Amino acid sequence: MVVDRQISETTVRGWIGATREVSGGLLLLILLTHIALTSFINLVVFPAGWFDPLSGVTHGLIDGTLQAYLIFFLVIGLLWRRQCGLGLGDLALHRSKLLVGLIVLVVAYAFQQITPLLNGQELNVDSSWETAWSWKVGDFFGGQLLGNSLYEEVFFRAFLISQFTIWIRRRWNWGFYKCLISSVILSQLIFALVHVPNRIYRMGSEYNLDVFMADQGMLFGVGILMSIVFLLSNNLFIPIGIHAMANSSPDIFLGTDLSNTIGVVLLISIGIGLGRWWQGRRSGAEENESEMGAESY
Repeated sequence: MVVDRQISETTVRGWIGATREVSGGLLLLILLTHIALTSFINLVVFPAGWFDPLSGVTHGLIDGTLQAYLIFFLVIGLLWRRQCGLGLGDLALHRSKLLVGLIVLVVAYAFQQITPLLNGQELNVDSSWETAWSWKVGDFFGGQLLGNSLYEEVFFRAFLISQFTIWIRRRWNWGFYKCLISSVILSQLIFALVHVPNRIYRMGSEYNLDVFMADQGMLFGVGILMSIVFLLSNNLFIPIGIHAMANSSPDIFLGTDLSNTIGVVLLISIGIGLGRWWQGRRSGAEENESEMGAESY
């Protein structure tokens, strides 16, 4: 299906329609490869401390999280490019949207720094900046923005949602939005489940059935929320930023509150979505007027 590049960047439907389809076999291979990698890294590499030397030498600027996700990008990225023929656009990484994503991130971060005031608290500087600034910077910019958050948003929000939507529609011939909603639910269930090896590594024997159920519910909810932000704004860089802040925000002050910040980002995403919807309606109306004028002439 050939879709104009501009359309593919301005609507979710256009982007998915223009995305190169990955075969069911390759999709399964990529999923299994991801599961194998995350299991090996969390259950073998992290406990053995293989990433610690480089992390220590660089004082956290190249931390274990960034090193781990460089492996993910290398292996999964090669499969995406070499075997599937996917480009950045197929993964919703449109350069034209980067600036807006950065602006939203800066606004969200600035807002988060004043949340203690909104909660009736004083602004107290986090003293850990004096001794651990490089670890904070490395974890956020390297480990998250260029590592975990970037990879997970591309994999679970862009890649799986688009490919599952295409696959479901081809198999059952449902309407687009029914396929989209189904793919969001399916992809975020997978998002929750593949975090199990990481939780086993982090929690050990404390990771019992009750903790598992609560954690799975939380992860599924987070995945749905990030999907909503992405689909409303049609800008993957926005959930990448908020995901990074949720995991490891380098806050200047103590007592910041992420929940208020997420609310602000949701409102911004809704505003962007409404703006794109209104722009689409105006463009459609102008095209109809042009066609009517040409016919009259």
